[in-house]
Formats: sequence, C-alpha cells, structure tokens
Amino acid sequence: MSSYKRLSNLIFDKLNDQLDLTVKQTMGTTISDRTLYNIFEAKRKINIPIDQRSLNTLNKLSIFCNYKDWNTFVESCDKALDKKKGKKVYSEKVKHLILKAKEAEFHSYNCLPEINPNGLENYYTKSSSAFAEITSLIEEYSSRDLVISNPYNPSSYEILSMEVEKSSLKEDYYIASTEEYWIFCWFDKSSKKYIKREKKLQRHKYTVFHDKKKNKWLIDVNGSS
Repeated sequence: MSSYKRLSNLIFDKLNDQLDLTVKQTMGTTISDRTLYNIFEAKRKINIPIDQRSLNTLNKLSIFCNYKDWNTFVESCDKALDKKKGKKVYSEKVKHLILKAKEAEFHSYNCLPEINPNGLENYYTKSSSAFAEITSLIEEYSSRDLVISNPYNPSSYEILSMEVEKSSLKEDYYIASTEEYWIFCWFDKSSKKYIKREKKLQRHKYTVFHDKKKNKWLIDVNGSS
C-alpha cells in the first residue's frame, strides 16, 4: 500500500496547486490510498449510471494525468483505439453510445415530475421514433406526479447483455441488441409513501449510425420486445 500512499500524496499536491477554489470545494483534491488500491487492483467496480462520488474520483484521476476530465480521457482513449483497431472499434463506440444514452434516460426519469430530457438529444436523432418514444414515456410518468428521486430510492437499471453487429440493410449502420432490467419505485411526496413498484425486463434492438455532419454516433430506431 506504500506506493498507493505515495500516489495519493502526488495527486493531492498536483490538484491542490492546479485547481481553482470553486472546483476544489465541489470536487475535492484527494483520493485515498485505499481507493487507489481498490481501483488499480480491480477490487472496485464502477457501476452505470456512474454516481457523483465515483465520477469525482475519475475526474481527479484524469486531471492528474493531464486530461480535462473523465469524459475527455474516455474520448482520448476512443481516438487511440480508432487508430489501432480501425473498424473493430465501431462496436465499442456503439456500446459506449448505448451506455451513455441509458444513463441520460435514467437521469431524465430521476428529474420527474419536471420534464427534463437531460441531454438525450446528444444520443438520439431528435426526429426519430426512438427519441419520441422516450419523451412520450417521460411525459406519461410526469403526469402521475410521482418521483424516484427521494432519498435512498432503490430505483435502478442494468444492461444485462449487449451485442453489436453491422446492419445488412444500410451502409454505416449498426444494430445494438440489449437485454435491460429496470426497477422503478414510485414515491408519492404528498403521502410520503411508495405507491408503486415496477420491474421491467426489456429487449431492444437499437439502430445506430454515424452522423458525419455532426461527427457523432446517434440512435435512430428502437425496436422493443
């Protein structure tokens, strides 16, 4: 653990010198040697969606490694993989897109009853049926005036499996097949009670393509079962 203690001290020294006061107050400047040990010895699993505490840790590690933040580090890794693996990396890009889209979707539900798409347009074509389905679902849930954002609410989701294959119908299109498990524990703030618990095992086939004008991957169609 002595090496991780030294690394912890180096991270603190660099972040303490480099970050402004506001960032220090919101994100902090320390990562414990125990946390570093758990990360680099694969003792700690990063769950999706990433909670704020874990994201702060990843951001601090990325800044220490001279990246702006965790997302910038991930994008840099993606670009490096592009050069090394060529077309094989498309599959990883599609998977990353689906993971980020699901995270944005869950956070949109977490904002209810306020209707807040929470960046969904970054992962879907706004004119697509897939985008319309999610916004319609958000509006439906909003009308119930129930929330999943109360403290210690156990609502969550998990992508149980995901496979990506090139579409045989359109060039530069890919099909991402997922099996997803969602749990919604709806809480009524008026009565301060849980009203309804929903468990959903869903299978989806997302049609994904690369928008060359925007230089980004987007979900266009969602075939559900």
